[in-house]
Amino acid sequence: MEGRKGNIQILFPVFVILIAFLITFYFYNLYQGQKVGIDSLISMEKTSNQSSSEISKSKNTAQANQKKIRLAVILANFPDKKEQPKTPGEINNIVFGEGQSVKKYFLENSYDLIDIEGDVFGWFTISKQLTSCDDYQWGNDALNEARLKGIDIDSYDFRIVAVPDYSTKCPAWERAYLTEKLVVINIEALSPLREIAHELGHLMGAQHAHLVRCPMVIERYDNCQIENTQDPFDAMGYTNYVSHFSAANKVGLGWIGQASIIEVKQSGTYTIKPLEYKDEPLILKIPKLDTKQNYLISYRQRIGYDSDIPFWENLDGVSIQIFEKIGENSFLEPLLIDANPDINFAGDINMNDNQTITDVANGISIKQISHNERSATVEVNFLQ
Repeated sequence: MEGRKGNIQILFPVFVILIAFLITFYFYNLYQGQKVGIDSLISMEKTSNQSSSEISKSKNTAQANQKKIRLAVILANFPDKKEQPKTPGEINNIVFGEGQSVKKYFLENSYDLIDIEGDVFGWFTISKQLTSCDDYQWGNDALNEARLKGIDIDSYDFRIVAVPDYSTKCPAWERAYLTEKLVVINIEALSPLREIAHELGHLMGAQHAHLVRCPMVIERYDNCQIENTQDPFDAMGYTNYVSHFSAANKVGLGWIGQASIIEVKQSGTYTIKPLEYKDEPLILKIPKLDTKQNYLISYRQRIGYDSDIPFWENLDGVSIQIFEKIGENSFLEPLLIDANPDINFAGDINMNDNQTITDVANGISIKQISHNERSATVEVNFLQ
């Protein structure tokens, strides 16, 4: 008995360690399962009437239509601040790397339609002082320095000039100059990826994303209040985290085709999948006849680059945006409707189950029926 007791005393700690390991392994895999990549989610989401060959065909079509964007990144510092806060290799990883990078962000955000490739040059010291706060001239000086070094900088589609932190001396804004196809950024910003994504979005044609607060029953739009660039679900708003572009910007840029948009022309119940998915019904488009615009209804989840959307932002409901196309390749700045304007909390912008928003002017009511991690269901009624 003493021998068996001694063996038990020896084995007991081993047994405890083994159990602890198995529990840790279980929860690790559970956590990893919650971080399912977008391609995995799509393969799990195949419907009975869509074969694997059809999904493969959709992906091949996207690759066939893929646009290659050549991007030059020029690292520049100042006569009065010759710091080099990041190495060219570090910048290359931020922009073109295989991890969390600008390249990977736009591939995912555009459903593989935008592929960014390019080069990093510098560091160069430009002639303009940091204290001038003339970011336009900083950018042009950097381009000229590159030309003097024999770099064919004008052969690139877009150019980024990345400089050391200037926020203590100058306005802390990054800027895009459309005519010059030029972006000037603070490479020491809190999230260089987010800043580059936002400013490159401008060069691609994306618009600032605003929030609009209207009464629960919309009768006159002059009763609404617009909060500039306060859409928390669009990298084209001003946030301190990375997220996809909103439905309106994706539609305006041509990243979402008609096959993924349900044109709502009669009352009924409609189901859409999260905007992060590919090759699925992603958006409801409802005509807003009084202003010749459209409501776009979409649904977001914390998937892929949308995983950084803060926990306090409600993703249990759909987003409703006002969208207006004004030409073949242009559209107005989209407006995200605050579905709960009486609640003074930014995290409750999306709809909730059993909530109805009514547009009296156009005779439209939109009610969210249900949601889960894979889809949201909405009832649309035309009241006249």
